[in-house]
Amino acid sequence: MPSTGFGAWASTRLFPTLREDALRLSLKTNEVRAAIERNKRWDAMWFVDACERGVREGGALESDLLELQRLEWQLLFDYCYRRALAG
Repeated sequence: MPSTGFGAWASTRLFPTLREDALRLSLKTNEVRAAIERNKRWDAMWFVDACERGVREGGALESDLLELQRLEWQLLFDYCYRRALAG
């Protein structure tokens, strides 16, 4: 069964945009940028695992991942706003 609704949108629109925009961020660690660059597509499972690690370790890693989370939420809110205006 093909993916529909939000899941389909996220994998075809949100994730590519998130990856592209994330690579334009001024990140403090090379580790996060390298992990994003390694995959041609956004790896949502990597992101979840990295965020858990960032919370444990803190510092620049946590700061970079918080910035990525902010970007992700911004894209989600923009999507919801556009959908609301479209009726």
